[in-house]
Amino acid sequence: MSRVFDRHPWARWTLPGAAAAGLVAGGLLLPSTASADGLAPRTAEQLLTDVQQAHVAGLSGHVTETADLGLPSLPASMTGTDTSLTSLITGSHSARVWTSGTDKSRVAIEAQGQETDVVRNGTTVWQWSSANKSVSRTLVPAHSTTTHSTASALTPQQAAQQILAAVGPSTTVTTAANDVVANHPSYELVLTPKDSSSRIASVKIAIDGKTNVPLRVQVFSTTMSGPAVSIGFDRVDFTVPSASVFDFTPPAGSTVTTKDLTKATDKKPAGTSPTTQKPTIVGTGWTQIATGHIDLAAMEKQQASAGGSGTSITKLLGLLSTVRGSYGTAHVLNGTLVSMVITTDGRYAVGAVAPDKLLAALPAK
Repeated sequence: MSRVFDRHPWARWTLPGAAAAGLVAGGLLLPSTASADGLAPRTAEQLLTDVQQAHVAGLSGHVTETADLGLPSLPASMTGTDTSLTSLITGSHSARVWTSGTDKSRVAIEAQGQETDVVRNGTTVWQWSSANKSVSRTLVPAHSTTTHSTASALTPQQAAQQILAAVGPSTTVTTAANDVVANHPSYELVLTPKDSSSRIASVKIAIDGKTNVPLRVQVFSTTMSGPAVSIGFDRVDFTVPSASVFDFTPPAGSTVTTKDLTKATDKKPAGTSPTTQKPTIVGTGWTQIATGHIDLAAMEKQQASAGGSGTSITKLLGLLSTVRGSYGTAHVLNGTLVSMVITTDGRYAVGAVAPDKLLAALPAK
């Protein structure tokens, strides 16, 4: 197994809206800008269509991701030594990535002297963490297109696909000046929310001028000048990697756990209850808000019974500021892109808007 090479996964791209095709039908596409680097002029409509249809047999490259989501800093006593994928959602990270076809992929991440590998080879997905010498093996359906990991958002292509599948008539699509990304002349597609109350100012997608593959995705916030999230290739090669790249053997001494997703979902044992309920969506487009209720006590108990070594939900919420009103007492995360409020009795609201709009949308007691 090769060493992981730096890179980080961004949390999930959760931009709201209808299908991207609605952008074309809605007449929201504006004229393209002139080419400045030899690329033939292309309209936003052409770029939107081409990037959604782009396909390459395989690639390998080095990706750098930076994120400034406005999350609170964890004290040293809480951070521990785990460099799992979920710990890499802030700061700057990098990784090596490989893909071949639709069912072979590998992401090698290194951070703080530790590493995480996520490898999909056909119907088997491996995840290795050097922090606790753990290996998870997940069996997935033959035609599944996901790695069942936050690593599924680790490349510009995957991030762009998730964004383009979620935007709709609430978005204006334009182009910006062409750029060069990873030494590839690229077009720049720009998605801008029509509703100015969204924390997301715009999303820019750099598209390779030859393959139409997204090479960089940048998400800009209304609260800062630079991108709040940027994920892009520093180097990329569209040659299909060797099949051996996707071979994985658990290191000696590691603990392997297996989960089979090819079978029917197991029923929950009698007497158990979910800690969360399906959220209710309030509003539409880039300013929609997800609301619901979390059983905080059950989550704490579940974490304790599972022997989890991570920071408890109570300690994490204690890092946030608190406000009081007719809704009771609420913890507030005032993020650069997404904000969240959660009351002491577990009612929550989350969305790409300011906290005051979330407080107004909280479910009734």
